[in-house]
Amino acid sequence: MVSDPRDALLYIVLADTAILGVIIVCFWVGIFVARRLGHPVGYGLGALGFVRPKIGYRAGVWLGSAVGLGALFLSFVLIPLSTLVFEKLGYSVRSNTQEPLLLGIQDWIGESPGTAILAAISVVVLFGPAAEEIIFRGVLFGSLYKLGTALSSELRGHGKGAGKLAEKISFAFAALVSSSSFALLHLEPLFVATLFVLAIILCALYQWTGSLFTSFVAHATFNSFAVLTIILTGLGVLPTQV
Repeated sequence: MVSDPRDALLYIVLADTAILGVIIVCFWVGIFVARRLGHPVGYGLGALGFVRPKIGYRAGVWLGSAVGLGALFLSFVLIPLSTLVFEKLGYSVRSNTQEPLLLGIQDWIGESPGTAILAAISVVVLFGPAAEEIIFRGVLFGSLYKLGTALSSELRGHGKGAGKLAEKISFAFAALVSSSSFALLHLEPLFVATLFVLAIILCALYQWTGSLFTSFVAHATFNSFAVLTIILTGLGVLPTQV
């Protein structure tokens, strides 16, 4: 992780932007190939989750906020349990990625609150969750779930129950793969359990609403607590560090 918080946030933005660019290009290439093969598909980004939630935007905000807060409260249980397990196994619980970044942003807020607060909210609360929802839910989970559903379509001929079971298996497989990737790629062993559970919930939210909007709101709400804590600490409102 880059030591300077300004460089670290810039690195996050550039890396996520590059990944998103590759994903969208691959998405359009796939559509081009599908159209050449005679499949009537369009170039819209609806397949990646860029659609209106089935429950509407207002309900999506309320539901996403509630889910994000629920996941946050759940983390207050999972993180101490994870800490206990790691300590029992003799592993260090010191954060090598997230904590140094947050502490760096906290110090930056103390030096230049206006710029630092805007940067932290823009990257950690808005851009980061948006990019990760597209990558892990829209692309990874969505593609695996649709592929599994398509492959299981033949089972529907053997009965309605078989088809529904196949869809549940497809969801479970896609959610496990995408959520494991999401949790492990954050490079924080102590938070793996919390991030994995959060990701599973976000997959279910995406599947139920048919849109990334609600899962993005939930993800942003979850991240907001850490950002609010470092802002208040950096401004001297809270006496303790993150």
